[in-house]
Amino acid sequence: MTLNVRATNLLLAAGTISLALIACEVAIRLIDGVPLTSFVNVRARNAPPGAMQGVKTMVDYDPVLSWTVRPHVALDWFNTVDFGIRRNSARQTGPRTAAVLVVGGSATLGGGDLTDEQPWPAVVERITGQPVDNAAVPGFGIDQAVLRAEALMPILRPRTLLVSVSPSTIAWSGRSVSWGVRKPFFSIEDGTLRAHNNPVPPWQTGPVGPIKNMLGHLRLVDRIMTAIDPDDWLAYGSSSRGAGDPAAVSCRLHERLKAELDQRGAHAVLVPEPTRSQLGSKVGLPSEMAQVLACGERSGYRVVPSVAAFAGDYEADPQRTATYFLNETHYTELGSRRLAEIVAAVLPAAPGRE
Repeated sequence: MTLNVRATNLLLAAGTISLALIACEVAIRLIDGVPLTSFVNVRARNAPPGAMQGVKTMVDYDPVLSWTVRPHVALDWFNTVDFGIRRNSARQTGPRTAAVLVVGGSATLGGGDLTDEQPWPAVVERITGQPVDNAAVPGFGIDQAVLRAEALMPILRPRTLLVSVSPSTIAWSGRSVSWGVRKPFFSIEDGTLRAHNNPVPPWQTGPVGPIKNMLGHLRLVDRIMTAIDPDDWLAYGSSSRGAGDPAAVSCRLHERLKAELDQRGAHAVLVPEPTRSQLGSKVGLPSEMAQVLACGERSGYRVVPSVAAFAGDYEADPQRTATYFLNETHYTELGSRRLAEIVAAVLPAAPGRE
């Protein structure tokens, strides 16, 4: 067989395969009712809420946490200081030692359209006059928030630690993959916590990500890859493979954190972050959140009565209370200020202010 014949056969085979793939792509689009001219990146169909998506360019890989907010981000509405702590005002030039430290997820960080002065930790600082450092990170579960606190405590030596709790942060503690990347997670084996993904494998670099994004515009490729390996394929995929029960893991991590806080003589406070769907609910807290708050209280944490306070606000004025929320989990400036008032009322006083 001559070289020209071989080349011709290869071209025919490639052309046949290409036509077959095009036909399959067209057939899938017709079945799904998708216009043939639509080429959105379906790989990113599970994109996170606007706050996480907007801050995604502000985070870096971290071998312990998987991702963390970059230090010294400087935007009109969002600024950070050392360790990726969000500043509370233009006057804040860095983190403060022996202050109040806050860890949590995007609702704590101030997700949505809140400026530096508007997240509830910043408002708590203004109400109480105590320095409050907001070390929350978007998309964090309780497991990552606890690891973040454990990393910062030896450096900042906080007087009080506030740990936010929500149904989302509990659920994310049961994931081994979140937002499309591997994360630290824990299982409970023989009654003890066991850490996994420690350190967290580096994020994919090089041409792999761009190639995936390019192929993600093809429904046929997306259908195949979602069936084969959804965790690795989906841009914002998640997985619970190997991870332990999220509520049980959260309780064990809170116990571990409380033991370290006790050794340091620091106050421990849990801050439940009410969600919009809880307003007017007749069924009470989600069972996992109720379990985590109860075991936190047994461990010696002070639990902020924010859920009951929001419920009381709703009974008094449902329309006004509904404006506390930007979406299911994130707060407006009004909601953020209201939560800060509740937190400030129970926050341990600074030395000399008792």
